[in-house]
This record gives sequence, structure tokens and C-alpha cells, in this order.
Amino acid sequence: MHLFELVRTLVNIESVSGNEAACTEFLRGYLSDRGFKAELQPVEGSRANVFAQRGNPEVVLSTHVDTVPPFFPASEDEEYIYGRGACNAKGIVAAQIAAAERLAAEVLSLPMHPYLDAAVQDRIVAALEDALRR
Repeated sequence: MHLFELVRTLVNIESVSGNEAACTEFLRGYLSDRGFKAELQPVEGSRANVFAQRGNPEVVLSTHVDTVPPFFPASEDEEYIYGRGACNAKGIVAAQIAAAERLAAEVLSLPMHPYLDAAVQDRIVAALEDALRR
């Protein structure tokens, strides 16, 4: 899936804070289909973070997938994609996936192994980053 198509797809999945399950399930499947070991980490109720990696991670890319209400789907013009989460943070998730795939596939002969984490809330991202540093 092309980067812009992935952004549109993610923006069209409603993921207002507390209701991210459809988005995280999509990401888990999408990343698994691309050769990542992807899993969900339960947070509470149906909420779960997505963790995905290839090899032993050396680079960590982290963001969140929840959005503020109200949901509105993707639209676009000649320059931009609009919709809830297009710039915060579903566009970021899509860019990170593209970067991780490129790191894993194109970094000459260097063993660059990416680790992606897509948390259900931006405040959770900070706690995850602290845990990964330990």
C-alpha cells in the first residue's frame, strides 16, 4: 500500500480515545502481512497497544493512534489529506511504517532492525519510551 493510501485508510478508521480497537487490529494485521512480528499488548478493556518488530530492534519508532472527537473521514485536495488524525498521529504512524520498512530493506548491509510501537494514547507513549530505555 502506498504511503498516502495508508494514511487515508488509517484516517478512515474511527479511533477516538477509548475506541481504538479497529485501528490497532488493522495495524497488527497490516504489519504482520509485511513481515513484522506484530502483537497487541492489552491496556484496558478492548484497548491495546501495537508492538511490531523485525529482528532484534535497534531503532524504536513510537507514536499513538487515538484521536480527539469528533471523527471525520479522509478527504483530500491537490496538496493535502484531511481528516481526524491525518497529522496527529495517523499520518505519523504511516510515515513510521514506511521508514521502518525502508530501514529493514534498504540500509545497505547494516543490520538495522526497526521496532514500532503504536500506543492507544499519547500519554502511554511516554511511559513506554521510559520502559524501553531501561
